[in-house]
Formats: sequence, C-alpha cells, structure tokens
Amino acid sequence: MTPKEMGTALGRNEKWLNSKMKEGYKIYDIGHDPIREIPSPFYAREKSMIQQKGYSTIELSRPK
Repeated sequence: MTPKEMGTALGRNEKWLNSKMKEGYKIYDIGHDPIREIPSPFYAREKSMIQQKGYSTIELSRPK
C-alpha cells in the first residue's frame, strides 16, 4: 500500500469509526496483535480516537 493509499484508507476507517461512536455502538477491544512488533496503524488510530473522545470500550481477551 502506498503512503497515499494508506492515508486514504485510514481516513475512511476514521470516518467509519466516528459514525459508529455517534450512533452509540458498543466497541469491543481485543487488544493489539502480540505477533506484531509495531501495532497496526488502524488499531493505533482507533485507540487514539476512542481515548480522545472518552468513549468507553469493552475489553475482551484475545481469542487463542
């Protein structure tokens, strides 16, 4: 994915997540992928957005 494509994809994901928070959806967080050294840019952006808005999440254990 090129940097431009990544920026576009992150923007779409941000718009989607904002719409779900605005509609009052429950957000379940299974945490970061322990296999990745660097977190997914999508997960990192989502965590940041959720924290900035003070939106509550439901933390679940990562499936095995």
